[in-house]
Amino acid sequence: MNSTYTFAGILGILLSVWLTHRLTIGRDRIAQYRNAGRDIANAFRLELDALIQTSEDAGLVLTDAAFEKHESAIRTFSPQLPLVKRMRIRNAWRDLAYHKDDKQHSVPAYFLYADCGSLTKRWEIRPVAIKHIQRIISIAS
Repeated sequence: MNSTYTFAGILGILLSVWLTHRLTIGRDRIAQYRNAGRDIANAFRLELDALIQTSEDAGLVLTDAAFEKHESAIRTFSPQLPLVKRMRIRNAWRDLAYHKDDKQHSVPAYFLYADCGSLTKRWEIRPVAIKHIQRIISIAS
């Protein structure tokens, strides 16, 4: 009877060690997801703030350099996100940054947000860019 308690005790210890190990891995993975999402959000924050707080042409805010920075953040950090978030972020990125010129090709489209001095176009296009960027940030957060 004494050996039964010893076996149950060892089994209980092994089970608790395994469970602690699994919970630690889960906590580390959640922290990794959170950090990747924060890095993506931070990459877009400067341009989002400029679009919301200034009245500059959106084309001056969403430049080629901003496009490269955003695309680099998406490519670098989205693989660290869970699969569903990764797919949602990439779809939101495509909506913001690419324009389909036909069914086969997508071209970088930050130039479409330039209003060329037209206040009417600025009022129509700026909220679209802001909405797309906010969507990416909300998914990443």
